[in-house]
Amino acid sequence: MKHLYALIISMIICALSACGDKEPLPNEEAINQEPIVIETGSFSGITANQVTLLATVKSLNKETILDAGFMVTTVEANGKKSAEKNYSIGKNVQIGETSLQLKPTEKFEQRINYNYYFYIKTNNAFYKGPERSFTLNNIAFDSQPKKYAYGKETITVTGNFEGLDSDYRLKASGAFELFDIPYVKSEDKKSLHFEIGPSLNLNRGTEIEISLVRKGENPNVYQQKVLAIEFLPKLDPLAKKRYYPSDIILMSSTNLGRLHENDSRIKILINDLVLPFSSFIILSDHKTLKGTSFRIGYCNAKDTVYFQEPLELVPVAEMDANMAQTTLHPSGEFSLESRNMAWFFPDMEITLGGKPITGGYDYRTYLLSMAASQVTTGEQELVIKSRFYTYKYPQKIKVQELAWTTLDRSGGFWGETVTAQGNFISGKPYIVFDQDGKSIGDGIAQNNELKFQITNWFDQVKAIKLGYPKSYNEYVIIDKTLNFTSKGFTFDNFYPKRGMSGDILTIEGKGIAYASKFMLGDQDLRPVIINNNKVTFSIPRINGTGKVRINYYMNEKLYQSDDYFELY
Repeated sequence: MKHLYALIISMIICALSACGDKEPLPNEEAINQEPIVIETGSFSGITANQVTLLATVKSLNKETILDAGFMVTTVEANGKKSAEKNYSIGKNVQIGETSLQLKPTEKFEQRINYNYYFYIKTNNAFYKGPERSFTLNNIAFDSQPKKYAYGKETITVTGNFEGLDSDYRLKASGAFELFDIPYVKSEDKKSLHFEIGPSLNLNRGTEIEISLVRKGENPNVYQQKVLAIEFLPKLDPLAKKRYYPSDIILMSSTNLGRLHENDSRIKILINDLVLPFSSFIILSDHKTLKGTSFRIGYCNAKDTVYFQEPLELVPVAEMDANMAQTTLHPSGEFSLESRNMAWFFPDMEITLGGKPITGGYDYRTYLLSMAASQVTTGEQELVIKSRFYTYKYPQKIKVQELAWTTLDRSGGFWGETVTAQGNFISGKPYIVFDQDGKSIGDGIAQNNELKFQITNWFDQVKAIKLGYPKSYNEYVIIDKTLNFTSKGFTFDNFYPKRGMSGDILTIEGKGIAYASKFMLGDQDLRPVIINNNKVTFSIPRINGTGKVRINYYMNEKLYQSDDYFELY
């Protein structure tokens, strides 16, 4: 029976205690295993009736905060400590600096040490910062606002410095022990004067704290805050005053740390544009900037400053620009030569006669090539614009329709030259088209004339038209048409009529040089073209003797000589 009772009791206990793996309760939450990190700070504004205690919360976790504040104890001359007194700041604690203005029920006494530390109490643990101390010692600094500076500063602080003697020293946060700050106490013991400036040890942080500590002691035990000073970065004046829109403008700043590209304490000002600090800027990268003169400056936590002298762009009048030809046809191509245009115009809009036209600058040839599409005839103004410049070419551009009149012949053999008369623009290319609009030839105009050669492409031509390039693989073709007959070629003669390997064979005929292949019987010949009407060959080594015809191909058609050539 006893065993039965024991078994029943064991089952009840196991049920009540939830034997084995248990499910978490609904209100349970996993706690971040990283501990809360806090630091007890310095003190300031001490009088017999109050003191301000400082602390920093560096990290929190998901523990529930029940309370936070400062614990203060009195340390008597014999080293005996009083019981801790709790001064709470509540449970709404955030990461960052926090403070408490402590007003005790009993006044602080002179030369007695008061130890204090910052704490946070959670549902899981009690976190305690390092212990520090303060003393009412006839040393009191009046409250000082945060000070901003750029270089070495002479600082004056006021208060009660009757108790300030050789047992104390001033230090700057981040400096080693040997970097004491010399000071001068006024005769009435109500003010201190000292100098401080940025250095390798001090200028990299955003803020420097000046504190009073006791000599020979760890500064973390007793540290009375005097003031906070921040050495602000400022932009240095520019090395040059004139730039091009795409120039790299080097920027430098005083009081910047090594990671200056990420320093948010300073901004660059260009007119009304506010930019993060960078070691260089390029004006053309910023689409809102316009004009040729810019106010340059900076802003930080204290000042907004613009330099007296503005940044000026190099005047566009200094751009070299030349056009070899200022006459063109509607929709025709033309160009402007400039070796330094890209310095002035990293991007551009072009108008001719107030109408937009297309164009592109070639850095290799220094040519701005343009096409005057949809531009009316007459004298027009060429204007190149960007956000920074407006450039007007000093000469007007004459736009005229192509008008051609006559040809010096109405037909001819391959290789002969034809001359057309008209208002052709010297130096410009023109295209010859057949009756179906197919391109069959071209030429460069000079002195209102266009000379072009009749080629094998003129085969089957019945009439010709003229035109000029509009853009890549596009042309303007003039409606005017003149009849034209290609007479093709002739095979007039060959000599000698007989020969052997190594002899020179000559063929004559109008346009005979346009043959694509020559053969002596079934043996290929390698021609030496003398001119359009004369071709010579060196007879190759051929086995055997006898008479053979001269074969040749014109436009992929096979032709033969009427006479035979005799090999011997």
